[in-house]
Amino acid sequence: LGGTEFLMDEWKVDVAYTGSQKSLGGPAGLTPISFSKRALTRIRKRKSKPKVYYFDILLIGQYWGCYGTPRIYHHTISSTLLYGLREALAHFCAVGLKAVVRRHQECSKRLQLGIEELGLEMFVSREDERLPTVNTIKVPFGVDWKKVAEYAMRKYSVEISGGLGPTVEHVFRIGLMGENATVERVDMVL
Repeated sequence: LGGTEFLMDEWKVDVAYTGSQKSLGGPAGLTPISFSKRALTRIRKRKSKPKVYYFDILLIGQYWGCYGTPRIYHHTISSTLLYGLREALAHFCAVGLKAVVRRHQECSKRLQLGIEELGLEMFVSREDERLPTVNTIKVPFGVDWKKVAEYAMRKYSVEISGGLGPTVEHVFRIGLMGENATVERVDMVL
């Protein structure tokens, strides 16, 4: 959310959920979510109720006053989390969506060019298919990714993650999100 262009309506996405702490820089533990009209219609036509109270999207929508009906009690959320999210969103809005997305793209491009100059290779070969927020780099043959990550953390306090699932031990993952998407941070990683 906020680190890359996302066109929910144009791309005909029915449900999108994201985290508050990555590109927004808000507190962890909140998950902004959005439903298309088509998704809500389908949810309303369910023949059975959700088995878990917290998964009842219509109930949560009533709690937040999304449907023009009186708000109801659903659950108690940490008010400090909401204040933190509000401040992160206020900062984000002050900078502007286009500027924030552009900064993430520019930092990712700088990292990718630097990676190639170092003789390393991006995992996703086509540049137009890469996310600017999470950059994956192939681990060179014979290199222990974990030792590289441990050294970067110990020497520079830079966290470099490894792969997930089938990419374990095959890629480095470098996140450029929020306050980490700056030229200074990219140059430190390189």
